Amino acid sequence: MTDKCIVVSSLTKNFGKIKVFHNADVTIEENTITALSGKNSSGKTTFLKLLSGFLLPCNGK
Repeated sequence: MTDKCIVVSSLTKNFGKIKVFHNADVTIEENTITALSGKNSSGKTTFLKLLSGFLLPCNGK
């Protein structure tokens, strides 16, 4: 059984009327290699800023 290193549940982030994340759930397990990829302006940097505490979510933990 692998321990969970990062758990995000029901993450919601809006910038005005623009929804960046809506009830997103993410689990990253310990001792795994995980990549965060996507198109330009898809929310990768916003997600990392939410994880690090530089941005606050509208909802979720």
